[in-house]
Amino acid sequence: MIQLQPVILIDSREQDCLLFPSLCSEVVTLECGDYGIKGFSVVSPVRKPGEAKDEFEKREFASRGFVVERKSLPDLCSTLGTGRERFMREVEMLARYQFRALVIEATPDQVEDAQYRSLISPASLISTLDALAVRQGLHIIWCGSHLGAARKVENLARMFLRGVQKDYFRALKYTPEPGPRTTGVLLDKEAS
Repeated sequence: MIQLQPVILIDSREQDCLLFPSLCSEVVTLECGDYGIKGFSVVSPVRKPGEAKDEFEKREFASRGFVVERKSLPDLCSTLGTGRERFMREVEMLARYQFRALVIEATPDQVEDAQYRSLISPASLISTLDALAVRQGLHIIWCGSHLGAARKVENLARMFLRGVQKDYFRALKYTPEPGPRTTGVLLDKEAS
């Protein structure tokens, strides 16, 4: 089986973006999140001229597969403190994706030891992240550092694409060959 290599999409609004030395990347404007995969993340959703609204929504929904939001520890504290309302709207948008994750450039120990400048308590930070994982299905991934986050996003993108590839080959394996039995079934379905 050929190893497909994902192309990482980096949101144009991302500051201090991650570097991916072993994968290609492109800077685009993503619908939400900071990182995506080309073909599996919505890029600046614009309806094509003459495209029906329902067709546009189907097309855009089909491409919502993979999105990652990245936070440094100071940014996480700010986001879950004063920027909480805005972040919760962002999380609602992330929930439309098959795979969604929050990669954090810190460790849980750094939070528990309050190694940050914020009035938000460690217990509140951890509880909020736990609630996002349980209620929104958001994968919370502690990466320890900026480099750790880059490596994790690369690996997540590879694993996601590998899963898509395996699903494709599994579907091929169980798809019947066109012939008298399947052709008749297809014709019967078209007639009804």
